[in-house]
Amino acid sequence: AALTAAPDGRSKRAALNTFKDTETFRIDLDHILQRNQDFFFLSRKLSNLAEIIVRAALTIAWNECVPRYGVPRSVAGLPATYAVFGLGKLGGRAIGYASDVELLFVYSDSGSTDGNEQITNAEFFERLFTDAAGCIESKREGIFHLDLRLRPYGKAGPHAVSLESFNRYYGRGGEAHSYEKLALTRLRFIAGDEALGNRIEQLRDDLVYGSDSISLQEIGKLREKQLAEKASGDRLNAKFSPGGLVDLEYGLQILLVQYGRSNPKLRTPSLHSGVQELSRSGVMDEAEANRLIRAYRFLRNLINGLRMLRGNAQDLFLPEPDSLEYAHLARRAGYRREGDLSAADQLRIEFQARTAAVRAFLEHHLGRDSIPGKPAGTAADLVLSDELNDELINAITAGAGLRDARRARVNIRSLAGNGPRRDIFSELIVLAWSSLRDCSDPDMALNNWDRYVSSLSDPLAHFQSLLQQPVKLGLMLQVFSASQFLAETLIHTPAFLEWALDKSVVGSERGADEMLSDLQNELADGEDTRAVLRWFRQREILRIGTRDICLRTPIEIITRELSALAVAVVRADLNEIWRENDTQESARDRFCILAFGKLGGRELNYSSDIDLLGIFEDRFGEPGREHPADDARFYASVLETLGGDLSSHTEHGHAFRVDFRLRPHGNSGPLVQGRTSAEEYYRTTALAWEHQALIKLSPIAGNLALGSDFLDAIKPTWVARWDAATVIGSIERMRTEAVRQSLRRGEDIKSGEGGIRDIEFTVQGLQMIRAAQHPEILTGNTFDAIRALAAVGIIAESTAESLLRDYRLLRRVEHFLQIYEDRQVHSLPVDDTHRQALARRIAGTTGDSARMLDRLAQTRTNVRNRYERFLRTGQVDEP
Repeated sequence: AALTAAPDGRSKRAALNTFKDTETFRIDLDHILQRNQDFFFLSRKLSNLAEIIVRAALTIAWNECVPRYGVPRSVAGLPATYAVFGLGKLGGRAIGYASDVELLFVYSDSGSTDGNEQITNAEFFERLFTDAAGCIESKREGIFHLDLRLRPYGKAGPHAVSLESFNRYYGRGGEAHSYEKLALTRLRFIAGDEALGNRIEQLRDDLVYGSDSISLQEIGKLREKQLAEKASGDRLNAKFSPGGLVDLEYGLQILLVQYGRSNPKLRTPSLHSGVQELSRSGVMDEAEANRLIRAYRFLRNLINGLRMLRGNAQDLFLPEPDSLEYAHLARRAGYRREGDLSAADQLRIEFQARTAAVRAFLEHHLGRDSIPGKPAGTAADLVLSDELNDELINAITAGAGLRDARRARVNIRSLAGNGPRRDIFSELIVLAWSSLRDCSDPDMALNNWDRYVSSLSDPLAHFQSLLQQPVKLGLMLQVFSASQFLAETLIHTPAFLEWALDKSVVGSERGADEMLSDLQNELADGEDTRAVLRWFRQREILRIGTRDICLRTPIEIITRELSALAVAVVRADLNEIWRENDTQESARDRFCILAFGKLGGRELNYSSDIDLLGIFEDRFGEPGREHPADDARFYASVLETLGGDLSSHTEHGHAFRVDFRLRPHGNSGPLVQGRTSAEEYYRTTALAWEHQALIKLSPIAGNLALGSDFLDAIKPTWVARWDAATVIGSIERMRTEAVRQSLRRGEDIKSGEGGIRDIEFTVQGLQMIRAAQHPEILTGNTFDAIRALAAVGIIAESTAESLLRDYRLLRRVEHFLQIYEDRQVHSLPVDDTHRQALARRIAGTTGDSARMLDRLAQTRTNVRNRYERFLRTGQVDEP
């Protein structure tokens, strides 16, 4: 309508370009507003617009040329006709933003025009096509830039090609390069004489599909040249890098030629339709076809985004992943934050997965050698490719810090599985790669992840969940890397993962009361008590271990939570024993369980024994309970049952190892003490080391007030002035024996020289020697005790800071040794690989493992020097 209304040729050109610009802007705006982000829908709209513009331009040019030169005719006097074809993306109805409009103009016959100003048909059609092209204005590198280079002889040949020249150039013995013949697979008639168009398309079929006219060697050399000239260096190019759009298009066109000889349905200019037909005909399976369609859609959408972002059709290099431009590109390409996954991360993941899918496609159908450039790949190639050589596998796996490349490949292929699961995992492994690189033991993490997924009923749902939660993925892999015990816990009870990695659960400290409430709710269901206690302990250790390993929660909080867990378990089991024995409230109130050692000081390890003492009130009688011996037997049975409940091994392991040997008279004394006899023992009989142990004694279950009263009763003896020589002598004897025994275990971080015991015994020795003047220093928690000693001036603030720093490091080392397999281990690994892995666990993802080992050695030297100074002088400060 606009062209009809225009009064002259110049006005018609202006109307044509106004129409082009208006429609282009409308389509662009519609895309930006996300009314329709589908690439194929957008491409069809742009392709249709391009065809309309080309037809209109030809009409304008024809109406200007014919009045001047007349109608072109053959030698026989018949009208000569022409046909215009779209090639490339226009031929495949796949025009994108700033895509070149590739055209080929063919006329039917030689001859001349019949007008007053006669010219040859070659001249007429050359002018017609040149004038038509000139009607279409194009900003530099903008949309609707006409590309006529695919005509015979390229820039050296005429714009308008005769049918005879077309046949001679592309036929057998002609000069056409293989890539030019390959381009004809996307030739599609768009304007001119339809009969001529059909004739040329049939001729194309005979030339391209009817013989071995395309040399894969020539195509390969061209790709190498393109790669060297247009995608050199380390920068990724959406079009020309290995696995980019050109590889996908060339690979599909080659397959369409190879199989199109016997299957006419494959002779289509549409790559999308070609892929579908290749799948229907059995050349590729449905999964591969879907993978390629997704890759094609992704790459075209990415290129559209790059061109719209930069206003440049040629610069298709991706920005640096951490740059602001990369984030803008991701949003322009349609990505939005999903869960914890940013738009930029989604683009990075999909680029690696989609280009790997293209490389796997080429490898499968044309051989790995068809991929240009030096052999290269990403983690996604390990999932999708079947023919990677060992050298490339080693290079890819080394990027994640994996040492055993063969085992890693087995794990990855097992994780990936088949079908949709494999496709999702090809994206997830890209996200996981950087997390694996940050793990203390990537091989262990990957192997445990594989075993965990094998235990799931729906691995696909697991992958889809992690794909939107990179933080959760990273936490999971760190746990799998740092603790085989926690990994086994998750493998045997997969449901724990969601709970233990929930931010609201793992992000805050839980006390004994909160844990006890949860545990009693579980026990209320009537399940076996021992099984529930072990299940609950495993779940909580998983949560606490995750906070320790992944969140680097301070060691003081971790030990406090581990202690709270033990307290909750002891209290819950004692309540169950009372309930099962139908014990009267009055009898319950006469019993208390106290804890020595690290549980008493609320600084428990992952695999510490819990040292318990049971006492009962024996200062008054009660009907049926007149004889203390009866009480002792009754409460001993209660404590014995509790010890069995916690310590005995079942199919779920144990809850806690219980030790009663620190009670008065040790193993030779009664299991449970009456309060009177226990007080008497500590007033008159207990040795110095037993008084030292009392520093950490505290009530944890039963009648806590009874326990507190007991401690108050023995405190005068406990805090009496201790002779420094006696205390130091007792400590030295215990430490000398402990060090002697530790030598058989290697580098013992607990009992060896410069170990945890050197700090604890130094602090406890100071507490005993100075408690008479400062009873407030008698606290069972070592961290609090160090601060208390500094607060009253017994040690300098700088000494306290140094002690705390050293103690934290040694305790963290001990924790990571024990949580690895839930064993009471205190010795450093002998093997250098395991030693380095331990150091990485301690140092964290950003730490230096070598420096950590040096720091540990220096810490042990400092600790031992300070302990020996205490033995010599009774003080720890520098003179």
